[in-house]
Amino acid sequence: MGRNLVVQLSLSTLVEQLDDLFSERATRAFRAASGLQRDVAPVAEHPDVARLDAYQMTSELLASPRVDEAKRARLVLLRRHLARAYVEAQTVEAGSKVQAFLQSHTFFAAAKTWTPREAMRELPRLPNREGRVTLAAELSTMLTANEALVARWLDGTMEAISALKLTPTTFVEEVTGRPVKDRLEAATLTLAQTQDASLDLLGYALKKLDPMLSPRTASAHDADRAALAPWLFENFRREDLTHALSRTLGDLGLSPNADGRITIDSEARPGRDVAARCFELRVPDQIRLLLTPELGFDAYAGWLSALGTALHRANVGRALPFVERRLGDRSVIEAVGLLFESFLLDEGWLKRYLRLTANQAKEAARAFASRQLLQLRRAAGLALYSHEATDRGAWASLPDEYVPRLSSALGVEVLRGHTLFDIDVFGDRLVQLDAFALEHVMRSHLQERFNEDFWRNPATGRWLTELASRGQHDDAPVVAKSLGVESASLPDAARHRVQVMGALRGPLPDPLPRGGEGDRDQLLLLGQLGGDLRLHGALGGHGLRLRSVVRLETPQELHLDEQKLVGQRLVTAVGLRERCLLVHARAVPHSQRLLFAGGGGRRPKTRRDQLLRHHRRAAALALHDGFLSFSST
Repeated sequence: MGRNLVVQLSLSTLVEQLDDLFSERATRAFRAASGLQRDVAPVAEHPDVARLDAYQMTSELLASPRVDEAKRARLVLLRRHLARAYVEAQTVEAGSKVQAFLQSHTFFAAAKTWTPREAMRELPRLPNREGRVTLAAELSTMLTANEALVARWLDGTMEAISALKLTPTTFVEEVTGRPVKDRLEAATLTLAQTQDASLDLLGYALKKLDPMLSPRTASAHDADRAALAPWLFENFRREDLTHALSRTLGDLGLSPNADGRITIDSEARPGRDVAARCFELRVPDQIRLLLTPELGFDAYAGWLSALGTALHRANVGRALPFVERRLGDRSVIEAVGLLFESFLLDEGWLKRYLRLTANQAKEAARAFASRQLLQLRRAAGLALYSHEATDRGAWASLPDEYVPRLSSALGVEVLRGHTLFDIDVFGDRLVQLDAFALEHVMRSHLQERFNEDFWRNPATGRWLTELASRGQHDDAPVVAKSLGVESASLPDAARHRVQVMGALRGPLPDPLPRGGEGDRDQLLLLGQLGGDLRLHGALGGHGLRLRSVVRLETPQELHLDEQKLVGQRLVTAVGLRERCLLVHARAVPHSQRLLFAGGGGRRPKTRRDQLLRHHRRAAALALHDGFLSFSST
C-alpha cells in the first residue's frame, strides 16, 4: 500500500514536469521555425522521464487490481509516452549527430550549396529536371556515405528497446497502442489494390510535367514534382489562400483564432520555415500557427491541415487531465488535419471557395487525389520496410530490400541513399496510415449526416468542436466505433482517392477477394485522360486484371492498347448503345473486330481460351461531360 502511494505521488509529479517540458519544447520549436531565434538549443528529456524504472513503475501500477478503470486508461497513455521517451533519451547523443549532419553538413550540386535537409525539402520544387537529377544523385551519394551515423543510432535504439523487455514489433505496439499485424496486412492489401490505378494516374501526371516522362523512365523526385501539380499553380494563387480559408471557417461557424487561443504568425522573416505548422505550447489555451502565403497544392493543403489541427487542439476540454489532453493517439489529431486538407478532393469546395470552373475543379480534385494516394502508398511502403528492417536488426544488406519495395510503392525508381534514414522505429508511418483510415470514416459520416457539402454546414463545425472537447481519451478505433464503423479501413480510404481520380459516380465496387466466386465482374473507371477512355478493370475468380486505353474508331470497333489475360478469361468491350459503352466479359466470336497491341496483350490461341463458363454481368458506363460514370445493368 505504501509503495503504491509513493509510486502514484512520483507519477503525479512526473506528469506536472511533462506539462512544462512539452510547453518549453513547443515554444523553442516555434521560435526556431518562425525565424524569431536562431541556434535554438534542444530541450533535454527530464531525468525522471528518462528513467527505466518510471516505465516499470507504471507497468506495476497497471497490473494492480486496485487501480480503477479511469486511472488505468490514463496510466496506459502515460506508459506509451514513457516507453518512447526512454528510448529517445538513451539515444540522444547518436540522434543529435544524425540531426547535425542533416542540418549542417553541406555539399554542392545544381549550382548551389545545400544541406541534406534543404535538399530533401527543395528537390521537388526545382522546375528544371536536369537540376533535380543532379541534386538527387548527389544527395543519395552523401546520405549513403554517412549511413554509419544512422546505423549507430539504430543500434542504440534496438538496445534501449531490449532494455524495456520488448521486441521492435511489441515496442511499436506499445507506443502506438494497437497490434501491428493487422495494420501491416491492410498496408499490403492497399498497395496491391491501388497498384494499377496509381500507375495510370502517375503516368498522366508525369506527362503533364514532361511529355517525355513515364513511370518507367521517371525517378522519385519526378513523382514528387508531379504531386505538386505545377500546371495548376495559377488556380491556387497565394492571394486567394487566406480568403478561401476564412470563408470556409465562416460557413462552418468556427472562429479562425478560436477566440484568442490560436495565434497566427504569417510575418516574413529571414530563416523562416515556409511550411505551415501547428505548435502546441499549452493545450488548449496557447496554440501557435505558422502560415506563409504560397501558391500551389502544397501551401493550400498545408494551411488547411495545420488550421484543422490547431482548431482541434484549441477546443480540447480545459478541465481534462494533462494525460488526456496531450498523450493520446496522434492518429486522431492527424485525421482531423487530413479531413480539412481533403476539402481539396471535393469539386464543390473548389468551385465555391476558389471559384474554379467545373473542368478546373475536376482536374484539381483528381490531381490532389493522386497526390494523397502517393503519400498513402509511400507511408505503406515505409511501414512494411521498417517492420522488416527492425525485425532483421542488421543494416548492411537493406538497400536490396529498400529500393525495390519503395520503387514498387511509388511506381518510379528510388535511389538507395535514404535506405537507413527512412527506417521508422516508432511506428509513425503506421500512425499516418491510421489517420488516413479514420479520416475516411469521419468524412463518410459527415456526408451521410450533413450532406455532400458538409464543409459549409455550421453543424459540421459543432460536430468538430464536440469531437475536440473529448481530448485524447479515445483512440482511433474507439472514435471509429462511435461513428458506427466497427473498424476503419485503409483500403477504403485508398479506394476513395481512386474514385476521385476516376470521377466515378456512385459507390465503388468492393475489393476483389482472391479465389472468390467466378461470376463476379468488377470494373473501375479512371476517366478520360489525354483524349482516350481509360478503363481499369478486375475480374474475380481467376484474378484477371485489365488495364486498357479504349479508342472508339467507329461505333462498333474498339482498340484495346493493353490487355492482360489470366486464367483463360477475357474482358471485351462491345459497341455503343444510346451513348453508353457496354463493357462485359464474354466469349469472343471470330467475327468480332478487336485489335490487341502492345503492353503484353495477345490474341486467344485456342477456342478453349475464348470460352467462359459463367454468364457475366454487364456494366454500363454513361458519358457525362466527356467523362464516364459507373452503373450496373
